[in-house]
Amino acid sequence: MTRTAPQLHVGGYARPGRSTWSDEATRDSLLLLAEALRDATGFQVVSIGVVDDTAVCETVAIAGDETARAQLLGTRLPLAVLEQLMTGGTRVGAAALVRRLEPDEDLSRVWWTSHEEPADDEGSWHPHDWLAVLAHDDDGAVVGVVQLDLPLDGRRPDAHRLAELDRRCATAARSLVAARERERLSAQARMARTARDVVRRSAGRQTIPSILARSHTAVMEGFRARGLFIQLLGEQGVARVGTVYRADGEETSIPQPVVDIAERAARTAWSAQQVSVVDRCHPRGTGSATPRP
Repeated sequence: MTRTAPQLHVGGYARPGRSTWSDEATRDSLLLLAEALRDATGFQVVSIGVVDDTAVCETVAIAGDETARAQLLGTRLPLAVLEQLMTGGTRVGAAALVRRLEPDEDLSRVWWTSHEEPADDEGSWHPHDWLAVLAHDDDGAVVGVVQLDLPLDGRRPDAHRLAELDRRCATAARSLVAARERERLSAQARMARTARDVVRRSAGRQTIPSILARSHTAVMEGFRARGLFIQLLGEQGVARVGTVYRADGEETSIPQPVVDIAERAARTAWSAQQVSVVDRCHPRGTGSATPRP
């Protein structure tokens, strides 16, 4: 189960073919995990996704098929959509086999299927079949998903086989939970360093432009961003200062409609004391589940 070339996904846009989640070493470790699971389960394609703080699952590692890797890696799907799709499948433990999922217009741009011709035998694997195993943390929250596609024997797993796959994926799920927790702790430490660096670089500066000029590099490094747009708002909602920083040092500008969207999202997020995420499908922004202190 992977995605096609179009970049539209349920809930926004993504960049197939790469993932920016966590550091390269963590992604490599999950790739090794996917490869080991592929060998152990007898499936040709195994992918691993992680759930972020906005309840969106991003595919971060794929083993077994270069086409699937190019089309699926880095793409994202809301966890609620994934769980809804799994409710129609055969469940054994945390594993679910969904048979012949016929996606609607949006989901047809989310899932990748093999180009194999479907077999007439009901027990044969269908190109629209897919199997997923959810990874839960100690509190029962879903933090990731392991997906398996294209069994080597070409057969749909029965209940006994599903139970076996559930057990084999249990170790991978625990490793995924541990990797997700390490990433969370690493992000917290990185943000703490960023805050210290901003304070240090801003010390002694008297004007807002000078503070921004000195601190933007620390903010970009902390968030692993390629660019930074800082906009200060006036009391009547009029932007007082709008500055764009790019990692390559080149100057750029933000179109006024985008500036207006950013202002509305910022004011809404500030009122709710939340972080707001804006994408093409949600131009007004969506708040995170966890209020900011």
